Amino acid sequence: MAEIPQVFNQPGAAFVLLRPSQKFPPLETAWQEKPHSYNEAAAHASNGGNIGILAGNGYIGLDQDSPEAFKELELPVTCTWETRPGRYGLWFKVSDDAAAALASISKKPDQAQLKLFKSGRPCGEVKLERTYQVIPPSWKTLEDGSRADYKLMQDVPPAEIRLVALLEGLQAIGIAFSSKLESNAAK
Repeated sequence: MAEIPQVFNQPGAAFVLLRPSQKFPPLETAWQEKPHSYNEAAAHASNGGNIGILAGNGYIGLDQDSPEAFKELELPVTCTWETRPGRYGLWFKVSDDAAAALASISKKPDQAQLKLFKSGRPCGEVKLERTYQVIPPSWKTLEDGSRADYKLMQDVPPAEIRLVALLEGLQAIGIAFSSKLESNAAK
């Protein structure tokens, strides 16, 4: 029986229910308006379903799809999981005003996520609100047909971080930001 690690049972944490082996779409159309509690998500996971943890409500996520792009970034030890071999999700408790931090990089105050690029190549995302990260014990089928289980790597609560400092640190190591809205406009 698959269980959600207890580290995700934090005050204010909210969850999205997903189909087994799937990242998208959530089971419910109103997933942003009616997120689930830890206990509801745990019951879904115990029946084999995948789980997403919502960004917002004081939490942000950092997906490192190309971890080598982040090797110079100094981060506190935080809740970390592997999403597939060599790719990671990190979860933080944000301690400053997200709108002000986004204004510092000329982004809208209600930005849901930032797509991250290094040397013109996508390397990850910062999840800010109205989006989610898939967490253990979820799993997915990879392109080659093999199964990848999400694995908890750092079983510690989300570290407190200043979003403005994270964004400045990303820029300092050469990571640029884009948003889904900007990406869609460019297409």
